[in-house]
Amino acid sequence: MTATGSPLGRHSRPPFLYSPTSSLLAQEYALRFAAAYPGGVFWLRAHGHDDRGDSLTPEARDVERDTQLLAFAHDLQLATDGVGPDELPGLLAGELDRRGAAFLWIVDDVPPGLGGAALEAWCAPGRYGCTLMTTRSREYAAIGAQLDLGVLSAGEGYELLAKHRAADGHAEQEAARGLVEDLGGHALALEVTGAALYEERGVRSFAQYRDALRDPDRDELVVAAGLTGELPDGHEASIAATLARSINQLDEPARDFLRLASRLAVDTIAPALVIGVFAHADDLAHDQARERAVAGMRQAASQSLADDEPGADARRVHTLISRTITLLEPDAERADALADSAIDTLTTALRASVSGGVSLDAATLAHARLLAGELHDARQAGLLHEVARHDQLRGDYQLARTQRERVVAALRRLLGDEHPNTLMSMNNLAETLRALGDHAGARDLHEQARGLRPGPAQAS
Repeated sequence: MTATGSPLGRHSRPPFLYSPTSSLLAQEYALRFAAAYPGGVFWLRAHGHDDRGDSLTPEARDVERDTQLLAFAHDLQLATDGVGPDELPGLLAGELDRRGAAFLWIVDDVPPGLGGAALEAWCAPGRYGCTLMTTRSREYAAIGAQLDLGVLSAGEGYELLAKHRAADGHAEQEAARGLVEDLGGHALALEVTGAALYEERGVRSFAQYRDALRDPDRDELVVAAGLTGELPDGHEASIAATLARSINQLDEPARDFLRLASRLAVDTIAPALVIGVFAHADDLAHDQARERAVAGMRQAASQSLADDEPGADARRVHTLISRTITLLEPDAERADALADSAIDTLTTALRASVSGGVSLDAATLAHARLLAGELHDARQAGLLHEVARHDQLRGDYQLARTQRERVVAALRRLLGDEHPNTLMSMNNLAETLRALGDHAGARDLHEQARGLRPGPAQAS
């Protein structure tokens, strides 16, 4: 992609990017024009169309937004003790206005159906922010300025392939241009294709690679059907074949890394988390797990199936890659095992961070919140308990209360009212209520827990 024109100015109406690859293009814009925003780049995820968003109610999406705003406040070293969700935008606006520097506020994957007030709640706070929103919905024409990006042009797509491997000779150049057309100019598919062509240099020509894509197998057609609506119309089969074949050529460590990513939040993944999960899942020593994790992440990146996060020691896996590996492995036994190991690994990490009085990064917390999910088992409840302890350590008592209420309800359902873990969770919630000033509620919960606690066994 080539950069043209000037960086976006501050808009009274936010510009919207419409494209299946608009997130990638927004990221490219942020990277190229970061210098124009000395106040920084803030990236929020609205989860409009990803796997996480499928289960979000409007209220839960608001909580997701408020959690991200709270993370921004911590990054800006603002005191948030006692600050409620409704006060966070004002707190951020005050600090960002005080700094007086232009900043870029990206809201990725805005869902359809948001009214004016709900959409405004996602916009940049203060006077110096430029809001850029990505979405697949076209219903916001009256609210925001539309920038319909479509897909990469033929020239841009060819240039992207050429970055990986030059097409030598007229026939190869024509085959490369044909690949761009076959893939509908889809940026991610072209990036993955370029990486595959680089690995197969001297083995398979552009023309041979193109011929292979024209005959997708059954699994690739299943992926294509699952991704319909997310890909350029008429090009689903070729794109699905490109993604699926690159994934299927990976060694097990790289496939495990992508399996794990498919169960985590759409966010960056710290290498330490991958190492911890690999060690737990296969009972490996730390050095063995590190070698396996490094090899897996390196191979996934070499095939353009994962990216290094700019400015951070972390990896990112595109949503389409996660969706593809999920569709390729419908039984999901290995992915389930990795997710369970991630729950245990994150529970341990959160427990250690709270004991040490330190806060985990926002991405790791996002993974923990997602894995806690609907609290189908006590392991998930234990993870959410540690998340709540962490939220309370950060001073977010309202969010900690919400989490602890969910833990109490889940443990009552899963373990029963008299189980020690249930009673402990009630006492934990009571302590949070007391910190919020609800002394009567805390007293009632303590009394309930005392009344439910089983007494000594009676002699018969």
